[in-house]
Amino acid sequence: MSELIQAMEFKPTFDYEFHIYRYKLIIEEEFQSKTQQLDIKITVNQTKYLIEAIEVATLKIIDFWISITEDHPDMNKLMNLGFKILKQKLEIDQSWEKLKDCDSLKLYNLMAKFYLLVLDDQEVADSLQNQLRILQKIKQKEIIEIEEISSKQIPTLVVTAQFSNFHIYIVNKALCSLLGYSKTDLIGRSINQVTPQIYTTPLNSCLELFIENQYQNEFITQTVYLQAKSNYIIPLQQNLKLIQTNNNQNYFIAQFQQIFTPKQQCLILLDIEGYIENITSSCITHLKLDVIKIKMRRINIKELFPDFHFRKQEFYQKSGAKLHLSPHGLKYSTKTLDTISIYEQIDFQCYLNNIQFPCLKDEQHYGIVMKLEQIKCHDSTESIVKINPQYPKKTKFPIFQFIPPSVFHLDYMNLTDIDESIDIQISQNNEHKLSKIMDYFRLVKRMSQSQKRSIHYDEGIKVKRLWEGQILDLEEFNIDQQYLEDEDEESQNAQSLINQKDKEIQEFRNYFELFQSKFQIYQLLINSYVSKGFQILNYLINISLITLYISGMIVFIFNLDDDANVSNMIFNLSLNNKRLSSCLMIQTILQDIRLINLGKLIDSQANFEQLYKSNLNQLNQEIQDLIQIHTQLISGETLINQEYLEFQDAYFSQNIELQSIDGSKQNFSYKEAIDLLIGKALFLNSGDISKFNDSDTDFFFYNYNTMNSVSKYYYIPLNYRYYSIKSVSQNSLNNKLIFFILQTLLQLVTYILIALYLIQYNKYQNQIYQLFFEVNQIQIKNIIQKCESFLQLLNVGDDDYDEIQDDKQQIQTLNQDENKMTNNKKKKFLKNRNKKLIKFMESVFFIFAIIQAYFIYQYISAQYVVERTYNLSPILNATSLLESQYRLGDNAIREYFVNQNQSIFCNPNPLKFINNYFNTLYEINADLQTKFTQNLDLFQPDYINSFQELFVKNPCPKLGQLQEYVSEDYCNSFFNGVISEGLSIGLTKYFESLQILVYQYEGFQNYYMNNINNSENINEEIRNLAILTLNSTLSVEVRTMEKVVIRYTQRYLIDKLEQSIRDSFNELQMTRIWLFICFTFYLLFVTFILWIPANQTLIKQIQQSRTLLLVMPMTTLMNSTIIRRYIRQVLKN
Repeated sequence: MSELIQAMEFKPTFDYEFHIYRYKLIIEEEFQSKTQQLDIKITVNQTKYLIEAIEVATLKIIDFWISITEDHPDMNKLMNLGFKILKQKLEIDQSWEKLKDCDSLKLYNLMAKFYLLVLDDQEVADSLQNQLRILQKIKQKEIIEIEEISSKQIPTLVVTAQFSNFHIYIVNKALCSLLGYSKTDLIGRSINQVTPQIYTTPLNSCLELFIENQYQNEFITQTVYLQAKSNYIIPLQQNLKLIQTNNNQNYFIAQFQQIFTPKQQCLILLDIEGYIENITSSCITHLKLDVIKIKMRRINIKELFPDFHFRKQEFYQKSGAKLHLSPHGLKYSTKTLDTISIYEQIDFQCYLNNIQFPCLKDEQHYGIVMKLEQIKCHDSTESIVKINPQYPKKTKFPIFQFIPPSVFHLDYMNLTDIDESIDIQISQNNEHKLSKIMDYFRLVKRMSQSQKRSIHYDEGIKVKRLWEGQILDLEEFNIDQQYLEDEDEESQNAQSLINQKDKEIQEFRNYFELFQSKFQIYQLLINSYVSKGFQILNYLINISLITLYISGMIVFIFNLDDDANVSNMIFNLSLNNKRLSSCLMIQTILQDIRLINLGKLIDSQANFEQLYKSNLNQLNQEIQDLIQIHTQLISGETLINQEYLEFQDAYFSQNIELQSIDGSKQNFSYKEAIDLLIGKALFLNSGDISKFNDSDTDFFFYNYNTMNSVSKYYYIPLNYRYYSIKSVSQNSLNNKLIFFILQTLLQLVTYILIALYLIQYNKYQNQIYQLFFEVNQIQIKNIIQKCESFLQLLNVGDDDYDEIQDDKQQIQTLNQDENKMTNNKKKKFLKNRNKKLIKFMESVFFIFAIIQAYFIYQYISAQYVVERTYNLSPILNATSLLESQYRLGDNAIREYFVNQNQSIFCNPNPLKFINNYFNTLYEINADLQTKFTQNLDLFQPDYINSFQELFVKNPCPKLGQLQEYVSEDYCNSFFNGVISEGLSIGLTKYFESLQILVYQYEGFQNYYMNNINNSENINEEIRNLAILTLNSTLSVEVRTMEKVVIRYTQRYLIDKLEQSIRDSFNELQMTRIWLFICFTFYLLFVTFILWIPANQTLIKQIQQSRTLLLVMPMTTLMNSTIIRRYIRQVLKN
């Protein structure tokens, strides 16, 4: 349609315009027909679905009762059939709610038979039958009334209103002849078929408001325009009335009368922009304009009357205004221009009115009504005929605002008011039910109660005794008193009988109110509750699930806290070694300053000020680093287990012997010893640096004790830190094991509670289906026969109403026969395989297996942290210890050169210690590389790359970035370029260089000892030899290697290792966080998406299974003691 409209905008030729016009008409007709058929198809589909659902439900009920007749009915099969029956019943009720407003006699008849024959619900069946009778009467009466109205000679139109759709229901011959349609053309079509297009949308809105306001039995008189089959409009006077039937069906009845005027008029409907929409047939003679030209191309009124828009306000006056037709406007006529005189003068008296709809309560103008009256022109004067307009009567509820001013009002006959009042009295004869129930109560009364009558066996017997030859009465009874006592006893018995009778009457009333209809029983059972034990189990399961989540959250928090503690404590190992390395570094700087001072005595011309300044800055920086590291170590809290208390005692005991320059010794703890060293270092840093030598008290104290006790017993704080880490890890793992056991037990308890819950559910279901054994075989056979007869009626499609009465009589006969039967029930047992229970428990086991897997992961991850801590601690210790051990060897050799008699590492033979220490350095270096190779899986890729970059590749580029003392070029040429081949070779070269220094010193020393006899000269020469050896190029390179290369590369490697450990813990922490989030959502999903809906479903299934009892015949429900007792027990919960 949009393409056709777009094609019209290009102004095609006349023949193409005609084809486009025809295609547009075909599309519009098809669209209207499809829209009208859509609602019909929906109703037909819903009806078909309802009939199929009824048939399926009937077949399921037959299968259910056949399964009951088996010797050992299968419980699972009965439950499946029962739930399917209830589901089908719910679908039937929903479908019936949608279709019962359609007032289909066939559906009402079908539903009545379904409730009567299949569900055995007499009350609902009688209600549907009564509604069916009422609907039949209404249908017949509506047809009679509407046909009476439509049979009149006045043009009449009846429109149905349903879901905002207005369709023609009835049209009489008078209107068909007026509009040129046949009845088949109009009936079933939309009201828009006979309404001009400009009126369609607002007209439908007004009719909807008219229905909402419910203006029934009120006439609306107005002028309307109907569109004939020839597409010309006809002005008509309309009387409209709304009729609403008892079934809420709305009908609009409209009667029309033609409007006659003394002059022939041309009526034109214009849109707001002035385009012609519709015209009357008189416009052909007046304007030589027909409807074909209007449909082919839109024509604006200004093409006929050029000054129309300029003078529009004049035409709105009551008297109108004169309007001249443009001669070239006749080109739209069906005649050619040659037959028309261009000098012909055609004048019109023009009247305008806006098209408005006051019912919509807006001031919008939807179009314009233009009325033209031709004026006859004479020779000299013009005569304009004016007609005094008579306005039609204004009614209270007008639909159209516009009423042509030339329309003369004609009195119109009133429509006959339609008042329907049908008194429906629904009477139910309950005498049969009451009589049976009363007989039952009388029988129970006779069987359960008996009159207690006092039998006096001693009545009339008197006690006599022989006394002195005479027979005398020993006791005289008071007859009057006994008579009064008997009367009191009888009155009490009578009062108790009256009270018991009242109680029986009240019980009978409650019983009758309960069992008088299946609908009331259904409302009570569907809203019933389960037992308190069932509810307690539900509460316990919910509490267990919450406890499971809380335990998982507690373990998660403990894991994060333990990981943080272990990760922080493991770094104390490297801090402990860094502290020793800083102490040795301070000693190295002090040794260099001492060497400068010794060199100053020999060569006073050297520039010592710069060396002093450089070493002083280094000393200050190292002291600050030592203070910071020592503060971190002593500020941390440590915990150690009972089995490792010996290491704690060793750490806090005063086993570090510190010696002063005067030879006095005093014991301190390792912490106190470090504190003293820091104090001495600070004092030295603030003193005169040029006086640093072995004779200085503070210098000697720091130098001697660092080289001996502090360096030798460095393992004491190291062991204390290591076993503290081990204690925390073991305690954490033990706590996780306890939590894991508790969580497993809690899951087991929850699983058992769910099993008990399901067993209880199965017990309730078994109890319900066991009640169906109260129905004997003959009754089941009759039920199946009724269902089969209903299926036959359903397939035949018999809608005869008299058959319902026959069915009722047949059912009453069957009920009477059933009451006479002896209930020879055979004792049966349900065959319950518990498939559903087993399947449910398997699902629960799978759910708890996932939860248990998460708890196992928590324990395994905690164990993994402990094992990783045990594996990383030696590696971190070895890596961080390497720097201090390398520096210790260099310091020890230099101290030996200067003071040969001073003990080193608490060994009085320093040369022996030095020779043994070379082997130790080789072992430490080899051990580091071995541990790195064996534990690659513990490291992050970044650390592995850094280690290989330093030990295997050229470390000089990285070393140049780490410090500013040694450039990259110098590093490449350092040690004859050995460092550029990797630290693994460079460290070997370092060890060899230390040995060479020792060998050189010993060689020169032996030479001087053999060639010089003077002892004073020998000591002086040996000291000078030591100074020269330490100032040699090899010694300087060794010192540079130790102070710069080893220091900065090892610190960089330690930082990378610590970062690798942190990354490992962070990855583990993120994994735990994500898994805990998944565990949280999983448990929430299990609780709120699986368990709670499943629990509600189980409870609902119990309630629905209770309502399945209503499938039984009503006689069984009323007469079975077991069923009545069960229902009363259910209602007491």
